[in-house]
Amino acid sequence: MLKEKIQNLQKLLRKQNLDGLVIGNFGHQIHDDILYYLLLEDLELGLMYIPAKGKSTLWGISFEVSELASHRPELNVLPFDKPIEKFLAPKLKTKQKIAVRESALPQNIYELLRKNKNIKLSSLKNEERVMAIKSEKEINLLAQAGELTGILF
Repeated sequence: MLKEKIQNLQKLLRKQNLDGLVIGNFGHQIHDDILYYLLLEDLELGLMYIPAKGKSTLWGISFEVSELASHRPELNVLPFDKPIEKFLAPKLKTKQKIAVRESALPQNIYELLRKNKNIKLSSLKNEERVMAIKSEKEINLLAQAGELTGILF
């Protein structure tokens, strides 16, 4: 399920001539719906880089990394073990056009990306259409949720 969702986002990135997408959750006040759509859980702290092609990277809290990695072999899962600019920098060292969702990034991370001379920031468009695509498994889970709701109410 995760692999297909990432592939759909990567297709959207390529269609919009974008090299990657940076998304993340930063406490309960700043969270990104795309990250929840991908992981089906609301990480309190997580940052993800999705390249237009290739394997995506998810950074998480150190004690959550092994669990995140074991459930998501489609991702490179790494710990937050240094300042954000240090672990994000290797992904962004060449000239790139990167999509961000400004409302879902803390100001300091947005400014870090904006000031990087290799990066041109852009908004991702039509991500809601990609998030609306449901796999067979998700459709079945939604049907089960509907049945349970019907029983309860």
